[in-house]
Amino acid sequence: MFRPDSPISKFGISAEVAGRTIEQIAIENGGHAKPEQLVDVARSNNHPLHSYFEWRDDVAAEAHRRAQARSLIQAIVIQAAPSEPVYVRAFVSIVPGRGYEMLGAVMSNEDKRNQLLARALSELEQMQTRYAHLVELADIWEAASRIRRRAA
Repeated sequence: MFRPDSPISKFGISAEVAGRTIEQIAIENGGHAKPEQLVDVARSNNHPLHSYFEWRDDVAAEAHRRAQARSLIQAIVIQAAPSEPVYVRAFVSIVPGRGYEMLGAVMSNEDKRNQLLARALSELEQMQTRYAHLVELADIWEAASRIRRRAA
């Protein structure tokens, strides 16, 4: 059974229908479902997943360019410390949709740093939900829980 309160429900689409469609694509393609295959299946106006996608090419093209811009911003890295060969993103997004800020400015502002930590912990929690079935990661999830308790 697919999670009924999936984010796709805001499009009036059942997670069950979407999940079954993706499963069928995978079954027909050696166990793999590719995004382009899903787009092709949903292209028909009558398909239940059609409304999930943007079909106006001008709007879709602009959305694609924005996604490319996000990717470019996220690809820029800086050396974390002069003495260490560790690189981190130069720009970070604290609040999704608000834009990116320079990492140095965020780290030197206690409120922004705490917001960034909260976002990182939230993303870690999402990862834990996604991979909870991998018992090999149990120590990582326990360490993350300790950090969340300390940060609360």
